[in-house]
Amino acid sequence: MQQAVMNAFQYSLFYLIFSLPLTLSYRTTKVINFAHANFITYGAYVAIFLHGILGLNLMSLAVIVAFALTGSIAVINNELVFTPLQKRGSSPAIVMISSMGLWIAYKYLLYMITDIAHYYTTKNFVSYGKITYSDVPRGIVGGVDFSQALVASLVAASITVVLLYILLEKTKIGRAIRAVADNPSLAEISGIPRSLIVNLTWFICGGLVGGGRSYMDLLLWSHNA
Repeated sequence: MQQAVMNAFQYSLFYLIFSLPLTLSYRTTKVINFAHANFITYGAYVAIFLHGILGLNLMSLAVIVAFALTGSIAVINNELVFTPLQKRGSSPAIVMISSMGLWIAYKYLLYMITDIAHYYTTKNFVSYGKITYSDVPRGIVGGVDFSQALVASLVAASITVVLLYILLEKTKIGRAIRAVADNPSLAEISGIPRSLIVNLTWFICGGLVGGGRSYMDLLLWSHNA
């Protein structure tokens, strides 16, 4: 029973990490982004490919690479799809539908990548086993198994919440993000570079989701291994 409660706690942290960036991105950009799910999947597969192809089992490295990759994808989506549509006066519904198209495209792109990786390595990257990381501790405290999954969950959730709080409440960039979210026209008149702030928001939100998914990679696989 105690372990079941801890497992439920892990999953609550899992969804916390992904919901906060989604809320921030929508609040700032007004885009209902279905491609958000791709950031989660690509973040997981960064860890999988680093382990399966390169043999690297450092979660810290997987987080950095995943953050950079998914953050960059989010900015590219905005620059090549969302911003051009918004400049043409497209409705929020049209922009949302375009994000669904991106979600489908990235989904099948990942299928292609995993097939290519399987061809050259003969490893099954679709049903990949549990990854044991060398830089994540584990242990048993008070009868509760503090597995790598639980430790990673706690660290990822804590870092995400603390960093977002510091960013939004204690920095000039955070105040600029809040200004654009509240009144983008007034923010531009005040000298805040709206496009730069929007791209920065996409990068942060996409990166947090991808990096968080690398941290949480142990969570799902550990219950299936």
